[in-house]
Amino acid sequence: YEVERELGRGGMGAVYLARDPRLGREVAVKVLTQATRARSRERFAREAEALARLDHPHVVKIHHQGTERGQPYLVLDYVAGESLAERLKRGPLPAREAVELMVRLTRGVAHAHQQGILHRDIKPENVLVARGEPLLTDFGLAHVGESHLTQTGQILGTPAFMAPEQANGERVDARADVYALGATLYALLSGRPPFRGETLLKVLSAVLDKAPARLSEVEEVDAELEALVLRCLAKEPAERPASAEDLAFDLEAWLRADAARGEARGGSRLPFALGALAVVALAAGLALAVSREPRSSAAPSPDSSAAASPTEREAPPAPPAPTSTPGAPAPLGQAQQALFDQAEAAFLSGDDSEVLKLLARAEHPRLRCLRAWSLLDLGQQGEAERLAEEVARAWSGYGPLRLLQIVLRCARGPLTDFQLRELLDDARGAGDVSEVELLRTYAWCGRLLRSHGVLLPELEERLRELLAQQPGDLRCAAYLINLRAPREGWHTLEAEALALHERSNKRCVLVWQVLANSRRFAPSADKVRQGLQTWLTGAKACDDDPVLLLNAGIMFAARSYDVPRALALLRQVRARAERDGLDSLQIRAGGAYLGHKLTEAIDAYLNPRPNLRLPARHPQAELKAWRRETQELSASFAEGVTEDFPGSLKAHDMTGFLLQDAQRYEEAYAYTRKTVQRWPGEPSVQYQHYLSAFYLARQAHLAGERARANELQREAKRFLDKYNALKQAERE
Repeated sequence: YEVERELGRGGMGAVYLARDPRLGREVAVKVLTQATRARSRERFAREAEALARLDHPHVVKIHHQGTERGQPYLVLDYVAGESLAERLKRGPLPAREAVELMVRLTRGVAHAHQQGILHRDIKPENVLVARGEPLLTDFGLAHVGESHLTQTGQILGTPAFMAPEQANGERVDARADVYALGATLYALLSGRPPFRGETLLKVLSAVLDKAPARLSEVEEVDAELEALVLRCLAKEPAERPASAEDLAFDLEAWLRADAARGEARGGSRLPFALGALAVVALAAGLALAVSREPRSSAAPSPDSSAAASPTEREAPPAPPAPTSTPGAPAPLGQAQQALFDQAEAAFLSGDDSEVLKLLARAEHPRLRCLRAWSLLDLGQQGEAERLAEEVARAWSGYGPLRLLQIVLRCARGPLTDFQLRELLDDARGAGDVSEVELLRTYAWCGRLLRSHGVLLPELEERLRELLAQQPGDLRCAAYLINLRAPREGWHTLEAEALALHERSNKRCVLVWQVLANSRRFAPSADKVRQGLQTWLTGAKACDDDPVLLLNAGIMFAARSYDVPRALALLRQVRARAERDGLDSLQIRAGGAYLGHKLTEAIDAYLNPRPNLRLPARHPQAELKAWRRETQELSASFAEGVTEDFPGSLKAHDMTGFLLQDAQRYEEAYAYTRKTVQRWPGEPSVQYQHYLSAFYLARQAHLAGERARANELQREAKRFLDKYNALKQAERE
């Protein structure tokens, strides 16, 4: 490389503009000047490893790594532009320009997170802009996979843009980068970082203890955008957007709302929206829930070559074709439409494996979005999110993609009813979606939000409306039975569940689930056994579906204390999860919960109760070995789940159970106490804290701490009473 001039110099190295004579192009060569320091060399190598994993239009690319005269160097893209810090010297950016730039930058950060990389030093100085496109640089402080270069207690990063937990020297996750993205957006809008001080100590103190100045005085920053920025800057990670992907999603929603306001026009709302104008309380402030029709941007047309012809099979009538939006991909060709009709028929019947086979080579965004829905239903959430990200790179405002993104976001953590309505209004304005697709999305998300604000009668009404328009949608028919069961009693719905099963092609997991549940909760012991057999038969019919296998395992452990069979199913699902990349919350929570019930069953053998008749005898050594294995399997399902799904009650429930099973009662008590404070109206949370207090009281009693044991027993009783009261209120 022929070095031409120095571009810049920092604490660890210098960057030079150079020319690659072989390829005739300009490159940036980053040289480590502190090469004698082992830690510096390790971090330099870590930056190379991080960049080598990444391939995204908004992350600078690495071309080569080497050593010259003992000095390590990296060869990177040369970006002929300026950093955001240099741009800010001329003043803040207009709000829309700042948000558009941040959407693209945030997508790059989300890509890094998906590859297991945390940047940990996002700031205006580390973002280069060329021809209006941002590129994230300087991964010198990145955390890659299982890297241990940074230990708890070390403070690394730039204080003014550093998350409080990072400033405190604590372990960080993706939400620390979300904080830094919010701090960068704050600087772009205001021309200054969120926190300033005369000394480093004062800046760190402000980061930890003070609220940032409001953005209200900036004319173009409305209340909705300010609320989003301040949510990113929340002191508690759990109060921020759960991921960079979620933040990009929220920023795009603001852009669409801003476009609608600027053009002074709106579209019709969904039939279940709350009127022409509603004020919606969001997590960090107030936002106007108005109808939105985004301004579409020009985008290239994808390859419109015809997909492989589907096999001859009669498909149900397609729903009314949605209107096309300017800038959307070209409509489906004749062969592609036939393939879509065939795949959608399989999707509505619940045969997700068939959908994946049909759409394995599909290129059109509409076909790929349908494939992602099936991947999510099969538990491959990470793969579905990667596919959605690929589509979003070319068609970020495409209607079917917007619906898919809503579903993926809901799968990561619960939304409120109002947030769901708002997002669906946004998607409706994007065009290229039908009313049936909107209702289907509402139904999919609504079934997860039953304890988070969704009005059950309204959800039931929308499901009936959807089934009237599309009677072949077996999934939503199963959702409807699921919704009615707590009120009417599962065993009263067996006839309906059986009729639905007879209509299906015996490949729909949801239909098998409602049929098995209608039997397992029956008062008859014979019906319960029939329910267990239904789980097993359904799993076999659906290619050893992990959800059905987990439910069968839970029944083996909790009902019949059949430890060997339950453990065999837990092993089987764990192996399948590792092989096929099954990473959805449903499967991870199900695996951990089966482990919890299995631990309880093993403990019943290890510490027999007089009134409990066990079906077999097992040697103590074998039982203890099974318990250790069960703990390891449970932990493998639960590892990182609260980081991946920070807003999910189910993820936090799982962590509490595992702490209790590991007999770490002090930790379990402290953890479930925090969970109770966060979800005070959830019955499961009250019950779990009752268990934590009960176990800790027993431990205190054995240790001779009678006063504490009595206090904990009173607390346990109080939370058990709360649990019973909440369950009674639910039944009423």
